Amino acid sequence: MSIESVVNNVEQLSNQQHEARMQFIDRVLTVSSGALAFSVTFRDSVAGEAARAVWLLQLAWCLLALCTIISTYLHLSKASSASRLIKGLQAAAARGDYESREIAGAHPVFQYGYEILKFAFLGAIAALAAFGVINV
Repeated sequence: MSIESVVNNVEQLSNQQHEARMQFIDRVLTVSSGALAFSVTFRDSVAGEAARAVWLLQLAWCLLALCTIISTYLHLSKASSASRLIKGLQAAAARGDYESREIAGAHPVFQYGYEILKFAFLGAIAALAAFGVINV
């Protein structure tokens, strides 16, 4: 297998991973902003006067707002992240360095934001579910 074909394969896999992450980010943005808007709009119906563990609902709201902010930022940084990754691949290929961090993925800010997004989204869903179970 030639070096050029290895670089092309790595570039294809990186692009596929990036696209999958961007689809996830888009879906989280849609779900988190919708759930936040819906639950805040109908908070009296959702929480009511006799609701217990309202802090779970408030926690879910904070996490959903965080998800909305992070996913919007990551979505807006999509173009710069993709171009940075491609430039990194090209630079590493020119040097013959196939174990470089440049090949490993996106900018660390994108990586950390994505990880925070995953855990915040799971936390928000868990908090909403727990609130619903407690108040059935």
